[in-house]
Amino acid sequence: MPSSHPSEQPIERLELPRGNDDFELDRSTIPLGSSCLVGGRLPSWVSAFGEVLIDQELWCLGGDTRQRHDNPLSEFGFQRERAPVGIEGSTAYRLNSGSSELVVWGWGIGYAERELGGLFVPRHHFDPLLLTTDRIPLINHPQPLEPLLALPFTGSVERTLLLFSNLCDCLRGYESWIAESRGEAYRVERVRHPERLGSFVPPAAMARAWSLLGDTTRACAQMMPQKADLVFSDPWDGVY
Repeated sequence: MPSSHPSEQPIERLELPRGNDDFELDRSTIPLGSSCLVGGRLPSWVSAFGEVLIDQELWCLGGDTRQRHDNPLSEFGFQRERAPVGIEGSTAYRLNSGSSELVVWGWGIGYAERELGGLFVPRHHFDPLLLTTDRIPLINHPQPLEPLLALPFTGSVERTLLLFSNLCDCLRGYESWIAESRGEAYRVERVRHPERLGSFVPPAAMARAWSLLGDTTRACAQMMPQKADLVFSDPWDGVY
């Protein structure tokens, strides 16, 4: 039986083409780890829906970065973090509230809270990965995240689900603000762009979609059985 332990899983590599702006996919490789959510812990539609929505959101955020003189991400409060000179990598955008931070790249999303820890969500498959840090590092390609993947432990599923549901709340807030500040046509133009392939969430429903995904994963976290009889080493002990 394959192990669900991230460090014991073979790492598959996905080579990506160079993008045409500072937020598109670059030639970095994406770690495809083993999420603690696999094994039927979530309804199958959640994974399928989440995969489409995450990919669409990052596509739309990439379009937002192209608004050079009216960048919605900067206006909302995100800070741009470019790759160092001479180093190939994609630009990151970070939103820091003091108690939490959201970081978006062309290849995934990072989210962390001081009370719950950190999470990385790859772009092209629904596989939220718990991190061993409550701060998302300043990086411009995904390989440095590999040593930060957390080992499975008691409560890791619940923590992953709660972090992901809170991440959904953040993205719902951003998309609600986009709809109010830019109008419905702004997202329609991006989502229905000729270069955009595959299935998509209706542009006008993006905020509601994040709300639905967040509420569902939060409810699943609350229904997780308490396994008090299992004793694992929790890497978070003593961190806070």
